Amino acid sequence: MKKTVIAILGIVIISSCGGKISDNLSGFQELEREITDKFGEEAFYTDISVSYDKPTGLSFSVTATRDSSSYELEEWNWVTGTWTQTSEVALEITGGKPQDFMFNLVNDVSITKMAELVALSKKKVKDKKNIETVLNLISVSSSMDGDKSKMQYFLQLKPVTGGTSFNFYYDLKGTLKKFDY
Repeated sequence: MKKTVIAILGIVIISSCGGKISDNLSGFQELEREITDKFGEEAFYTDISVSYDKPTGLSFSVTATRDSSSYELEEWNWVTGTWTQTSEVALEITGGKPQDFMFNLVNDVSITKMAELVALSKKKVKDKKNIETVLNLISVSSSMDGDKSKMQYFLQLKPVTGGTSFNFYYDLKGTLKKFDY
């Protein structure tokens, strides 16, 4: 009995450390925990992109800073439990403050909303085209002119069996603005 409990505990520990994350709500909640653990709840971002690949699960990249008044940001990638810094980014703006060109996960962008939009979009393709899809990419970026009302979630699904991608554009509240393929 002890050996069975130890074996199960070992499997749980191994699978929770750097394992594959699915493109569903629990996967996006794990993604949010990873981002918050890395950068803190009050961090600011100019970009967050999430992609899905069957062998590795969800992976993501963020351009972030802990200081909303900073012109210096860092770009990081996360794949199967490992963070890698890929570059340092200097924010170049004309007019406004750096925070005008950034967003945060407390007031502006919702990782949970991303998960909801993925599920909603998959259902829409299934209902309209009878095609099973997986997430290819979902991203949100700051507006180049600092107008947060122009920000949107861009979401791309691809058929499980390959073929034409389906593109969705949602505002930050989750209202569909455009759908094409």
